[in-house]
Amino acid sequence: MRDAVAELLGGPQPELSKTIRAALEGRQFGGILGEIPVLGGDYFASECCIAINLDRTQPPDQTRYVLLTTAAYFEFLPFDLVVNHGIAEETVDCSEVEIGKMYEVVVTTCRGLYRFRRGDIVRVLSFHNLSLELKYVMRAPKATGEVFT
Repeated sequence: MRDAVAELLGGPQPELSKTIRAALEGRQFGGILGEIPVLGGDYFASECCIAINLDRTQPPDQTRYVLLTTAAYFEFLPFDLVVNHGIAEETVDCSEVEIGKMYEVVVTTCRGLYRFRRGDIVRVLSFHNLSLELKYVMRAPKATGEVFT
């Protein structure tokens, strides 16, 4: 089987490999997309909808999300690598978060998922009306395999 596929493909193509690698290097995909804009989407998970992007014209790295507080009950674990080597023990709710601080998102859904740690670190930017405005920062460091609080 391997020989048949290799024959069909014509063997290794180092020049094509270099071209593809050069187009994919870095965070910009201009070599592939050209003038096609890359836009940020909404913040969804298989567990629930978390937040929506109100300005779809922004690139993904500048996307600001507004938390959908009616989609689930959200709690936040304070996150600071310097102070507590990552994530704190006690959660805070939407009314207790501080603007400018980072948190790991914890979700409780109406379908029975209880205090699920999403593993996403977000920064609270401000409020949009009465909802939190968030920016996705990174995935939480894996200290343990535990995902429920």
